[in-house]
Amino acid sequence: MKKILPIAAAFALISQGVIADSAVTTQIGSSNAATTNQTGTLNTASTFQSGNGNSADTDQTGSSNDSDIRQIGNNNDATVGQTGGQEAIVVQGVIGDSTRNSEAIVSQEDATTTNQFTKIKQKGVNGASATVTQDSGDSNAALVKQKFANNNLATVQQSGTGNDVDLRQKRSSGADADVSQVGVNHQTMIMQRNGSNNSTVAVTQTQTDAQADITQQGSANSLVVVSQDNTSGMRMSATVFQLNGNLNDVDIEQTSGNDVRATVNQTGNQNTTDVVQRFAIDTKTLSDSNGNGNLVLITQENGSDLIAESIKNGNSNDVTIKQSFGSDFKSAVALTGNNNNVLTNQNSGNDFRADVTASGNSNDVTVRQNSG
Repeated sequence: MKKILPIAAAFALISQGVIADSAVTTQIGSSNAATTNQTGTLNTASTFQSGNGNSADTDQTGSSNDSDIRQIGNNNDATVGQTGGQEAIVVQGVIGDSTRNSEAIVSQEDATTTNQFTKIKQKGVNGASATVTQDSGDSNAALVKQKFANNNLATVQQSGTGNDVDLRQKRSSGADADVSQVGVNHQTMIMQRNGSNNSTVAVTQTQTDAQADITQQGSANSLVVVSQDNTSGMRMSATVFQLNGNLNDVDIEQTSGNDVRATVNQTGNQNTTDVVQRFAIDTKTLSDSNGNGNLVLITQENGSDLIAESIKNGNSNDVTIKQSFGSDFKSAVALTGNNNNVLTNQNSGNDFRADVTASGNSNDVTVRQNSG
């Protein structure tokens, strides 16, 4: 195939009746507003603003359109609306200390468009907000980065097939991440690290073949909530790491599916894990924690081939495993430390197996099995 250079390609598009427009706006100062409206194919819109209280609004209708907004200062707003667009980039930062909020909103809509990409980067902006909506379409991707500021919020909503979310919040106390995905074969990766205390992650994935990977590192008083509802009975997995932090919570709920996995790893003290899995086949939960005063609760019900495993290193920890209404139940608990409590309850099913290994002093282990 003959390679077409950029200039030659432009002439080729013109000869075919395709007009590609380019709009570039630069504003320096405060309280400025930039509005760009484009209709057609292969359009590009670039906006640069330096100052405080500025706003940039880009609206593109057509196919293969790109938008790029970059703002430096406080209390700036950026909004991008694309119907059939291809790429949207928003970068917001500050010079000196951030004292006021900035907001970035990107909406990409078109069920026939694939490979849409949104990138939002906010650095040093306290109270920054990033919102991405990718409504319908396949193989879309959203990348959000927020760092070196507090009380940041990131929200991503996607529907379609094969969509990805990559959300990173670094050194941001009071950070919130909220992801909602509807459709098939979605992936979400969220990282909150380096002192992201009092932070929250919420992931909701509906339909089939979903995967969520979440890491909170060096956090305290933080929460992770994952809800996966597999309406078509295929696989799903949730993996959560809470490392080097205290008073953290993990709540995972998985409903229906085949090949269902939940993995939680916590290091620190007084952390809590609560996993509920229902109406699933080939289901496994693994909880691994190191520290003192931690609590683990695993509930598996109305399924078959259920496996629950908990590994605890530390003192005064509590582990409760409940398996009911199904068949082929397996539970395994390994404890190292003192004054730990274990309760395994298997009932209303058949083919039970419970293994408990405890190393230490004053540990309390209870196993109940009732096939009735």
